[in-house]
Amino acid sequence: GTGEYVFLLNPDARIAGGDRSEIARAFAHDPRVEVVGPRMTGANGRWIVSVRTFPTAVVLVLYQLKLHRLARLIPAMRRYLMLDFQGDRPVFVDQPMGAAFIMRRRDWERHGGMDEGYFLWFDEVDLAKRVIEAGGRCLYWPHLVVRHVGGTSFARLSRSERQRIWNASAARYARRHLGPAAAAVTMATFPIN
Repeated sequence: GTGEYVFLLNPDARIAGGDRSEIARAFAHDPRVEVVGPRMTGANGRWIVSVRTFPTAVVLVLYQLKLHRLARLIPAMRRYLMLDFQGDRPVFVDQPMGAAFIMRRRDWERHGGMDEGYFLWFDEVDLAKRVIEAGGRCLYWPHLVVRHVGGTSFARLSRSERQRIWNASAARYARRHLGPAAAAVTMATFPIN
């Protein structure tokens, strides 16, 4: 493409509110904005939290142990999943969900886009982390709305195949952003899950 923006939109997602002018407004919000994540709704039209903090080694291990289902009771998971996020106003976040992820083309190219070594998970997390480490910001913009059915890409994969892909991506992220010790602890949980 040659357009001013790169708008990554999952095949099971569609724009449900707002238009191109909202994208321009979001990037004009602050000169440091390099990534914009829209407000997200589920298939039923209800708002879903579509932002996260960056995962820590503790969060990766809790996910590996399938304890994310108890996120409301575990402070580290509650923070990571941003369960107390209101979503009613623009706010800087660590990372928007990759189902709808917008960047200016010049920023996309400067950061090298997504690392193709990831598959299905952590690719947008890695890119958002690189953007923020370079001084950019990720902005949640509720005036642009995307309806995301969610999980349709994964439905074709077996549970073990999904877990294998998750493991590989989690290990890659941990090695790259959390260090060798965190990567080793994360990978030590692979046989358990």
